[in-house]
Amino acid sequence: YYHSDWLKSVVSYDSSPIDWCERNYDVHEHVTEFWNTVSSFLITLSGYICFMHQLLPQDKTHGLSTLLTYLLIGVIGIGSAYFHGTLSILGQVLDEVSILWLVLYSAILLIPKGKLVLLVEASKFRSVIVAFMVLTTLVSLISPILSHVIVLSLIPIGVYIFVSAYRRSNHELAKQKFTSAVYAFLAAFLSWLLDKFSCSWMQYIEVHTGFHPQFHALWHTFVAVMCYLLCDVCGMFLEENFHLHLKKHEMSKPAILPVKSN
Repeated sequence: YYHSDWLKSVVSYDSSPIDWCERNYDVHEHVTEFWNTVSSFLITLSGYICFMHQLLPQDKTHGLSTLLTYLLIGVIGIGSAYFHGTLSILGQVLDEVSILWLVLYSAILLIPKGKLVLLVEASKFRSVIVAFMVLTTLVSLISPILSHVIVLSLIPIGVYIFVSAYRRSNHELAKQKFTSAVYAFLAAFLSWLLDKFSCSWMQYIEVHTGFHPQFHALWHTFVAVMCYLLCDVCGMFLEENFHLHLKKHEMSKPAILPVKSN
């Protein structure tokens, strides 16, 4: 009986402590935040486009690792749509945990092997990341507020991972696309801040003009653009790292000298 009540509280509409500025049930009686829900699917679309590009013959260079990245981007969009459609605790956790998984998986992909990371030995780094993913997922289910805090704290970590890869790279096209992705992220983050902290101002605009700026939907739109750009950037960085690894491996091989015959 207790478990049944807990499950109902987790999946029920409006059970999440987080609410955004869009007026609830304004467009559809069964969709809590209509425009935030619809715009979430743009993120899933960006992951799908990246996935389809991976299937092209000229782009089959990065394998399963990048395919999983595109899948996680798609999951973020679906989780976000479910969250904004219901504002339930389960939706919030699905939305935020999928972001957490993507950031941590990016760390596994892009941080070079053999590098000491946050005082963690390179040989144990992936195991530590996986353990952290499981632990934070459980914490998110228990405390939705902590889930929100954890995901926000991962933003600088994600920035660090990609900036470090950018600084190591000599791939000019990857650097150009990364710069464009940074601009998309800044526009997205500004939209998120406006939606989070300027809701009364937006409501004032709506009262006097009839127009309600959907800044959180804009956040989703710019995030979708950023994800699409970072798909290519991640693949280029991985390909570059792979070639560097092969080059170092070839250079480390002992030279075989010809044997002189008597």
